[in-house]
Amino acid sequence: MKNLRSFTITAMAWTETKPSRIKIYDNRNRRGIIIGYHDSPLDRHEEIAADYLAKIGIKCLYLSEGKHGFLLLTNNFNIKLV
Repeated sequence: MKNLRSFTITAMAWTETKPSRIKIYDNRNRRGIIIGYHDSPLDRHEEIAADYLAKIGIKCLYLSEGKHGFLLLTNNFNIKLV
């Protein structure tokens, strides 16, 4: 059986002081990061998150839907979220 690393992707609605954002939570290392996407040409949250992760060197291979959002799966265990 192959071991994969998962990221939970959750949309965060805009407020009066902050724009819409996406939370990327690393389920293995229990760390999260919040990114804005107002200038992104992509329109789906999971695509925006996968694009962000690819830019920092984490290529996501699979997508799944979970109870609390989408799950992106990768076999990269080396690069950590900042």
